[in-house]
Amino acid sequence: MDNIRNAIKRILEERDFSVAAAANLESAIAESFAEDERFEDLLDVLASYRPGGGEFLFDEEKLESECRRVMKFL
Repeated sequence: MDNIRNAIKRILEERDFSVAAAANLESAIAESFAEDERFEDLLDVLASYRPGGGEFLFDEEKLESECRRVMKFL
């Protein structure tokens, strides 16, 4: 769980909205909690995330929102 918490902190506290930071978080969740419904929405955002968003893609605002939601139960 620490690896997920640290990956989210990288995004929220360090304001690192890079694709690499998002991929790191996605990997951390997939390692241990891929089937956990609490992470489902965040995994959906991560799978379709790109800085700046775009058609059918999520942006930094949505990623930040989902990270904050998940941090509440970590």
